[in-house]
Amino acid sequence: PEDIQRIVLGWSEKDSSWHLGLVLRGDLVDSRGSRWCGLAYWHDPLANQLQDRAVHAGQTLAQQIARPFTMIPPHGSENGFTTAPSAPVSAVPALDMGWQTPVAAPVSVLREPLEEPIPQPALPLKFDLWTLRQESADRIELALSPAWGRSKLMRTAWNIVWLGVFIVLTVTTLTSGIALPRPDLLVYLGFVSIGVLVIIILYNLYQTMTYSKRITFDSAGVRWLRGKRLQRTIPNDMLQAVYVSHVVSKINKRNPDQRNVNYGEINLLLRNGKFETILAQQQTDEKIPVVDDPLDEESITTLSEYNARTRMQSAALVIAGTLNVTAEYDKRLR
Repeated sequence: PEDIQRIVLGWSEKDSSWHLGLVLRGDLVDSRGSRWCGLAYWHDPLANQLQDRAVHAGQTLAQQIARPFTMIPPHGSENGFTTAPSAPVSAVPALDMGWQTPVAAPVSVLREPLEEPIPQPALPLKFDLWTLRQESADRIELALSPAWGRSKLMRTAWNIVWLGVFIVLTVTTLTSGIALPRPDLLVYLGFVSIGVLVIIILYNLYQTMTYSKRITFDSAGVRWLRGKRLQRTIPNDMLQAVYVSHVVSKINKRNPDQRNVNYGEINLLLRNGKFETILAQQQTDEKIPVVDDPLDEESITTLSEYNARTRMQSAALVIAGTLNVTAEYDKRLR
């Protein structure tokens, strides 16, 4: 951030687009040979249809990295405006990027921020059978409820009962001395059912005895533990970002003011491009205001305290902050 002078959004008549980028300073300018570093553009032939979206993007970026934001409007419109997190901003120097040269007009400074951070819930946060809690000042932990193990054992016990029933029925059928049932396939289905139940019982027992019951996060990375036994680890230098994914409803007439969150999960994006699932929530009754997200388009956006609305998004922010990586929101439509 110290190499960035400001965030600039400017209108380019050459391609009828809004361009968002960084104005650099210091040694980085000499090494690149340019002060301008373009980031994104919005094609907007009327110069006003996508202006609010572009301005919002620039303001959010400026707030994220604590740098001033300046807008250079089309010719004939009102002067640009600036949000200054630290100090008032002087007029923007001319940049070689195909825009008109900014006139020496005063740049108004907004003393108050345009947005307030959304209050985030405090830990612990519960997600079905998992709870995210603070273990120490620099470590958080996802803990699995003991109810998960009890439910697995109860399911195994019922499968053992049904296994006994199938064994008794099959053996009795073969040894009773009466004619076999018709069709003969029924006898073989009994043996198949016995085999399937044995596999299910063994799998549930294996999973109960080996499943990780704690996932810890700290500056060193992520660790999966069962009791005090370390099962696996991902060091911090292999982590790139924390992704929280939501399947949300489209805007509809019955509920035009908010989106329903139908499913959620948290994944780790590794530097090799692979994802590692941390947490999944099958059912949730949380909502996201439509004013936060008015477009029915799937997208991936940077997650921050200015757009995190759900408990899972808040959890992703806490995990990302603990791991010192970025947090991303992956929106899927249903």
